[in-house]
Amino acid sequence: RQGTSLLPVLAANCMPGIISPTGTYRMFWDLLGLLFILWDTFMIPMQVFEFEKDTFRNTVDWVTLFYWTLDMIQSFFTGYFQEGG
Repeated sequence: RQGTSLLPVLAANCMPGIISPTGTYRMFWDLLGLLFILWDTFMIPMQVFEFEKDTFRNTVDWVTLFYWTLDMIQSFFTGYFQEGG
């Protein structure tokens, strides 16, 4: 069949040390990132009101900072698809 794609097969055979862009781990990581984007979208504008930071908000701020830092580093190790190659 002409419409059959080999991309899932190729993604499953990534080299060691390369994260599959369609793998379960990457899907979980991206969904976690979506939650942090929603959190940041709401909380960053709220900083204008200068609420007191409690332990929970302080912890989430550090976790999101750590996540985005790791996400940048992890991007260098995530595979990609290239047509014709």
